[in-house]
Amino acid sequence: MRVVVKTLSTVGVFVGLIESSPINGTAGYAFILIFLFIGIAVVVSAVIDGLYAVCRRKIEIYDSSHVMLNIASQLSTWNNMGLWTHTAEFVPAAIALATKLSDAVQLQLSDDLLDIGIGCGDQAKVYAPLSKSYVGITSLAAQADMARSALASADCANNAKIWTLDASDPATWPEEILLSVGSPNKIIALDCLYHFSPSRARFLAFAHDILERTHDTKKCHVAFAAEDLLRGPNLSRIHSLALNVICKLSHSPAVNFVTQHDYATLLHNAGFTPDSGWTVTFEHVSDSVFPGLCEFIARRSSDKGVGKYLTFSKYTTFGKLVSWWHANDIIRAYVITLTKQ
Repeated sequence: MRVVVKTLSTVGVFVGLIESSPINGTAGYAFILIFLFIGIAVVVSAVIDGLYAVCRRKIEIYDSSHVMLNIASQLSTWNNMGLWTHTAEFVPAAIALATKLSDAVQLQLSDDLLDIGIGCGDQAKVYAPLSKSYVGITSLAAQADMARSALASADCANNAKIWTLDASDPATWPEEILLSVGSPNKIIALDCLYHFSPSRARFLAFAHDILERTHDTKKCHVAFAAEDLLRGPNLSRIHSLALNVICKLSHSPAVNFVTQHDYATLLHNAGFTPDSGWTVTFEHVSDSVFPGLCEFIARRSSDKGVGKYLTFSKYTTFGKLVSWWHANDIIRAYVITLTKQ
């Protein structure tokens, strides 16, 4: 069918151009016709193939869309690596990691919280009820919409605002949004900083400045907690090369995968220094994160999924990769907490 459409379209365009063209009777007329026909055929073929691909994709998506009618309204969309100390299931593990960060900053009902990298809003539903005011940041508009809906359905949207922003560069945030962010005394970054481009340095400097300003004006306890991924301390050249490949595959800048010592230097350069009253702690949690995640993925790897789009196959490969980097101490998971009384 496509061949017929391409042929008819090419001939139609060719005849139309010839009839309106002044080249008839000129030297090399036959060669001009040949090259013109070939050129039209190539262009028409590419256009039709593109349209066919788009239409086919739309049809395939539509054919699968009814799956959404069968998903419960309380759908979970957690997307962190989890803390698997007391569970073997993904959602409780994801909640446990989120809770570990809120415990690290000692989140209270009197606090103003800035939450970075919120995904589709599951962590917002955990944190917003625990704080006086909540501001969540995500770089994806679709996720921001889902987060707002999640907060509304959980009846905790009154004290919450969700913004679509590039958290890796707060200097690009509009003034009105900076005003709405206000003066948070607690900041949480759950499983997201290693994705920041070109690095996490700009956000760390922003976090320091805004927390210092809050501390100076409100005279209150301020804190910042992040679950982040760092590189192992003694990588071979082969493992360093492998880490660079992992970074490419995961769209994470390789410069973000530094050692704990170099991360401490980043924090110091951002202003989080003991001399200015900051306490910095690193908790190595790899053994509570990676093995449990890998075991869960291995257990789920036999799931058939729904058709060829909603499958578990990519996570099977990811699980093997995580198991390998953990066994070779290539990547480590840390909970980093910064506090100032």
